[in-house]
Amino acid sequence: MSNPNLKRKNKNYLPRIKELLNYVRPKMNVLDVGSSWFSLKDVLPEGCSYTCIDIEDKPNTIKVDLNKDKLPFKDNEFDVVIMGEVLEHLVNFDNALKELSRVGNKLVGSTPNAHSIRGILNHIIGRDTSIIGEHLVIWTKYELRNLLSNYFQCVQIYGHTIAIKNKLLYKNQTRFGDTLIFICDN
Repeated sequence: MSNPNLKRKNKNYLPRIKELLNYVRPKMNVLDVGSSWFSLKDVLPEGCSYTCIDIEDKPNTIKVDLNKDKLPFKDNEFDVVIMGEVLEHLVNFDNALKELSRVGNKLVGSTPNAHSIRGILNHIIGRDTSIIGEHLVIWTKYELRNLLSNYFQCVQIYGHTIAIKNKLLYKNQTRFGDTLIFICDN
C-alpha cells in the first residue's frame, strides 16, 4: 500500500491499519467505527462506499455512542465493519457488539494485547494492566475470543506488531504483539 496519507500517520498504528485493510475488497460497503484522528476513506480500495461513526461530533461523521445507541443502519447494511482501537474504550460491550453484528457481515479490528511483552512486564512490576491510559479494559487473546464469540463467529485472533518507544521492532503475527487483530464473521 503506497498511499501517502498512511505514511504521515503514527508509525506504530500504520501496520495495524494496513492489516485491517487486508479484509476490504473493491466496491465493499465499509463502516469505520471510531476514527477520531484518522479517516480510512482515502485509503480504501477503489469503489468502496464509506460511512464513519464516532462518539465525537465532527464533519462527515455520524455521531453515535456505542455504549447506548442503536445504530441508524439497516440489518446487514455493511460488508465489513472496521473497528481499530475502539473496543477497549467502551463500557457497554453488549450493546456495541450486538449492534455491530446486526449491521455488518464481517468485523475486523484491533485492540491492545494484555499478553504483549509490554503487558507482561507491567504485570511483573505490579502495574495494573487492565487500565492503561484511556483504556478501560485490555484482553488476552482468549478473553477477547470469549467476548466476541457471543456475537460473531471468530475466524482469527492474533497478536500483531511489537514497538518500543515508537520504534517498530516487529510487524507480523506474534503471540506477544502489542495489538490483537480480530477477524469475525456473522
